[in-house]
Order: sequence, then C-alpha cells, then structure tokens
Amino acid sequence: MRHKILRFVPILMAISALAFGCSAPRVIEPPEVQEVQPEPPVHELVFMRCGTLDILIEPVSAHRLILSTSTLTLEMTAVPSASGAKYEAADDGFSSFWSKGETATLVLRNQVYPECRTTEPIHLPYRATGNEPGWRLDITEHQLILSYHYGAGRLSAPKPPAQVQRGAKVRYEVTEKPHSLRVDIEPQICVDTMTGMPSPHRVSLYLDGEELQGCGGDPHHLLQDRQWRVREIGGESVPENLQVTLAFGPERRLQGRAPCNRFAGTYHLSAEGLLIQQVAATKVACPPATMQLEQLFFSLLEGVSRFEMGRDARLTLHSAQGSIIAD
Repeated sequence: MRHKILRFVPILMAISALAFGCSAPRVIEPPEVQEVQPEPPVHELVFMRCGTLDILIEPVSAHRLILSTSTLTLEMTAVPSASGAKYEAADDGFSSFWSKGETATLVLRNQVYPECRTTEPIHLPYRATGNEPGWRLDITEHQLILSYHYGAGRLSAPKPPAQVQRGAKVRYEVTEKPHSLRVDIEPQICVDTMTGMPSPHRVSLYLDGEELQGCGGDPHHLLQDRQWRVREIGGESVPENLQVTLAFGPERRLQGRAPCNRFAGTYHLSAEGLLIQQVAATKVACPPATMQLEQLFFSLLEGVSRFEMGRDARLTLHSAQGSIIAD
C-alpha cells in the first residue's frame, strides 16, 4: 500500500522565507457551489523516517519548529542556507534539520542520520470519533478535548507535546486529575463502524484504564494530493491505451480525463457519503466503443454515493449501477 505523501516542503520553505524575507482541449468549468469549506489546518505535524529513526516535525512559528523522536525533543530555529530550509537547535549547535525537496538531512548531537523521507502527516485541528460507547476527540493547537460515554463525560486539558512512536505513530499523554488519558494515532486506513466512511488514521484511547477504539483524520486527505488512474469502469477493464484519470482538488473541484474527453465537476464529502455533481466535459468525438465506455463512466460518476479505500491503496467509487476502481 502506497500511503499518500503530503508535500510539506513548501511549508518549511515558506517558514524560512518569512524568517529571512527571501493547445489543449477546453475544459468546461462548472459553476461555483456555495457550501461551507473546511478550515485550513493551523499547522501540520510531519512524520519522517531517517533510516530506522522516526521523527516528528512540528512548525510552531514563522522561524521555529520542534523536532521530536521517541527519546528526544529539540526546539530548532531557522538559519540561512544556500537552498531548502535549514534549522538548528537553539541549545545544541551539533543538531540540525535541513529540508531539501522531498527529503531532508538530519544531524542529532553530531550524529548524521540516513536521508529522511516523509510518511503520513497529521493535520491540526484534528478530530477522531468512536462508537459503542460513543466518543469524540478534538485536538487543536493548544487544547485537547475528549467527550466520552455518549457525552456524559468530558475531559479538557492543554495539548501536551506530541511523542513519536515506532511505526510513525503519534502519542499524546494527559494527566488531568482525577483522569489519565493516552491517545495513540496510527497512519492506517480505518473504517467507521456506523457510517462505513474511511479515514486516514486508526485511533486508540486509554482513559483511566478503559480502551476505546475509533478513527481519525480528514477523509478528504485520502482522496486529495494525487492523480488517480482508473482501471475498471462498471466491471469493464479500461484498455491500457486509454488514460482515464481523476483528481480531487482541495476546493471541492474534481478534474480528470474520461475515456475520450476531459471533464470537470464538483464533489461533496460528508458523513452521509460522497456526492459528485455538475460534471461537464469537452465534446471530442472518439470511436464508438470508446464513447460507449465514456457514457458508462459518466453515468457511474454522477451516481456515486460513497467511496472505499482498500489496504492496497485502491480507490473504489460506489454507485447503485456499479463501481469505478482506480489506483
């Protein structure tokens, strides 16, 4: 399974810049859909793996970040660099983190580690939920709030530092008398037991000795930040010579290529499922068999009601008439 990799480097470069001042077919655009957009994250927690060492990068201001391992937490400050974004520990001149493109170089206490690469990130504000008994966890930049036992109990505390665990997990531990809470967030596809909605993380809570399981993260992130290649339409394999694609944009925009024409539309993801609307396409003519497959594609696409994400990272869009499978 290929995890979705968020390109976090522009964030670090933007932070560094703030610190140092530094003829195609026409796509028919659908009209704007007036709906509430999700709030952008306050900042990101970015996981990276440097050889066998898992680290967590947490930007906290325009020129500072916190780097954590399972045994060490360092506050780092941006410093000038010829390229990329470089940070050094304020209290340890032998530690540095230098991001270049999709990789980074890490030195901790004079030890140089193998090249670092990103793994699954976590966005703040963050929400996780679970069922039977029902609970909801919200983590913001400064606060951790848990509602549990169907709202009968509530715990609120300042957000503790994130701890990196092996396997790219993140852990939060809270002691707010008389309660103790541990939150483990693991980058693994998780399906809500009530709605069937997939989420990017499996979340485990340990509240006063009681274990609660659920799912967390924004399901949008499973769809976005990549181009999907459609392999099957209504049970019919797509010929290799046809490039059928889907791309879910961050502003509810859907674009791609059908078997013959390019298209655009909008999508809406909610607890009830996935809805695709206002699909419009160019009007290029193709051979009859290709046009027939395209008609089936658009019919299924406009009837989509939910999506499924397998552990093999394959995306299945379900409609009442059939499914579209992509990877």
